[in-house]
Amino acid sequence: MTVERQPSTWYVVASIVCLFVAAPLTHVIEEEIVGPRLVNGTIVELGRYTFIYDAVEYLDSKSEATVLAVGSSKMREGFDGGLLVKESAARGVIYANLGVAADVPYFRMTNIEAIANLQPDVVVLELGPNSLSALESPLKQQDIDRMNAMLYNRPLNLKRDFELYLDEEDTPLLNLGAKGWANSKSDMGFEAIDDALPFEQAGVEEEARWDCSNPLSNVRCVPSVDSPLFPAYLEHPPQFSNAIEYYKSLGSDALAEFYGAKLDAYLATPYHQPEGTFNKNEHALEFIIDELVDEGVNVLLLGLPYNPVLEERLSPGDWDYYNTTVERFEEDARVHMFDLMWDPAFDDEALFNDFTHMSDEGERRLMQVLAPEIDALLASRGVSMVSGHTYTPIPTHTDQHTIYAAELPATGTVHVNLSNPNEITSGYGLFNGHTWEVDPQSGWVTSTPEADVSQNGVSGSPQIEYCMNSTISTTYWVWLLLYPSGGRSDSVYVGLDGELLDLGRRGVQSWEGAQEPVWRSVGDNGNRIFFYSSGEAACLNIWVREDGVVIRDIVITTDEHLVVEA
Repeated sequence: MTVERQPSTWYVVASIVCLFVAAPLTHVIEEEIVGPRLVNGTIVELGRYTFIYDAVEYLDSKSEATVLAVGSSKMREGFDGGLLVKESAARGVIYANLGVAADVPYFRMTNIEAIANLQPDVVVLELGPNSLSALESPLKQQDIDRMNAMLYNRPLNLKRDFELYLDEEDTPLLNLGAKGWANSKSDMGFEAIDDALPFEQAGVEEEARWDCSNPLSNVRCVPSVDSPLFPAYLEHPPQFSNAIEYYKSLGSDALAEFYGAKLDAYLATPYHQPEGTFNKNEHALEFIIDELVDEGVNVLLLGLPYNPVLEERLSPGDWDYYNTTVERFEEDARVHMFDLMWDPAFDDEALFNDFTHMSDEGERRLMQVLAPEIDALLASRGVSMVSGHTYTPIPTHTDQHTIYAAELPATGTVHVNLSNPNEITSGYGLFNGHTWEVDPQSGWVTSTPEADVSQNGVSGSPQIEYCMNSTISTTYWVWLLLYPSGGRSDSVYVGLDGELLDLGRRGVQSWEGAQEPVWRSVGDNGNRIFFYSSGEAACLNIWVREDGVVIRDIVITTDEHLVVEA
């Protein structure tokens, strides 16, 4: 007797048979074709985007106390677990670097639940201007690709609270849940297989591949979690080469371009600029902190420093939102805020490879500074410490403001010693090659060269700074003796402690139709030049508005009605 089967029954049977046949094949494809191309940078921009869950799997198999570093390439380049083993008083601790290039909290929240589930003893979490930067809605394709790479291999059994914090315009573009997991496997699989085909079959020209013969020699390559190289890679991944030393080797012109046009372009991007509002990055940062704290993890929020040349290039107020965010977290009991952004211990170009990333020397300095902070958190969790441990002393930094250009009087008048500036910052951009020069005989200060260059604003303008000691709280009035060579070389901008004073669009003008010294106590808008001292040192800043201008004298007085004449 023949039994007629319903079509639906055949579909079910066929699906089961395909599943049993495909499963081993899928495993082979994943292990032999897809996996290697994920970690060597062939499919995604960097192998580290997809290695997070391998790292979590590896760390989950260990019983030691763990310290994880989470952040962008600044963290990846600065955090060295191997150095921390030597610097720390703690013993039996695994230090893992999970920094990923271009990371921001909005991307990272996709895997923070897996990291929190590990219940590490300490998470060193990066906080920087990039953590507070703007993201488009919907995200740019490059950012969608980065997030999807981070979602690859995300275990399906993890809770998905992070999805509550996704922008509704981003959600349809991301590989979320079981369907997204399958789509991600399919997309990566097809791309990897296409890459694995001989190029004459694939119909594309061969492209240069990253050399991953030694996985610890290339920042784009990640060793397999089963590789004997993986523990060392987790402690200290490969680092960028030293761009500053390279440009120095090419000569002063190359270095000037690096710190000129290249730095201008770098700062023009939004990645290293806070948006200045509670945006989706900051919202994600709060979620990340809560996830970690809810699992009993100690969070060390780390403000990483930038190359001091970049920091000096910032316009007044650029990173005020970062500073106020740090102040907020300093009062937040959930975290231990440790801000090194403006720390004088890192006020040295030699500590950096480029504009933002640590050099080998900077990495050592960072670990020396960081070790006692991490040890304190580990000790609070009962981690054993070596008694009598001595930390490497941090080199003493000489404060550039300890020698003052003037002692501000309680009452009366004082002349600023123009021959004793605390800092001179050369110009860039429109003012590339310009600076302030002090004449050793006269003590006058001149904007050089005089090349008929001017601008409305202080970005890129050469700056000279005079710091004055103060012991009382009072208001001081400022008079400038300017000597213009012409109507196009007669104006400056004035500020206090790096903040521009409100003196009008054209700053302080001095041309009166003749080439002669002119005293000025008001700005272009008619406002008097003054500042309030709270009894602490104050630094007067003067920026070039029109090159060629000369400053012959600066008078500071407590007498609002004093009239100074040439």
